[in-house]
Amino acid sequence: MRMTLSSIQSQPINSTQIEFTKIYNDGSVPNVSNGPVFSTYPVNDRKISFRFPDINDVDRLLGAAQKLAGSKVNTAGELTIERGLEFAAVESNLNEELSFLMSKGWVSKKSVGDKRSLTLKGALLMTWQLCWPVKLFLNSRDVKSSMKALDNA
Repeated sequence: MRMTLSSIQSQPINSTQIEFTKIYNDGSVPNVSNGPVFSTYPVNDRKISFRFPDINDVDRLLGAAQKLAGSKVNTAGELTIERGLEFAAVESNLNEELSFLMSKGWVSKKSVGDKRSLTLKGALLMTWQLCWPVKLFLNSRDVKSSMKALDNA
């Protein structure tokens, strides 16, 4: 099973953010991370995220990612990324995500140069989720949903 691993270390708090991602030929992207913050993006059936903020061990998180990946059958097959074309695959995926956000009205379809901005709708919907006490509820729901998926895998 092939996955992309990315990690970030931050100081002064000793914390390592770990993320495992796969891309399938149908454009679906399962993602497993230990990120401390839930996603404020709108629900996208093609991007399936599981978050385990209490797992700070690469092997344990990889085990969770493998268990979750093994429980979901994707007949599209893994996207094969050719050496030297890695960034093209990532760019294509990011462009699809941008198109999705524009179709939802979260990002403006108008660009200034090569830059796009959040719409008022996108800014409000992303921001309110990070306000107390909503943030506490959504964070708890996100982690519980990930744990339930892992338990059922």
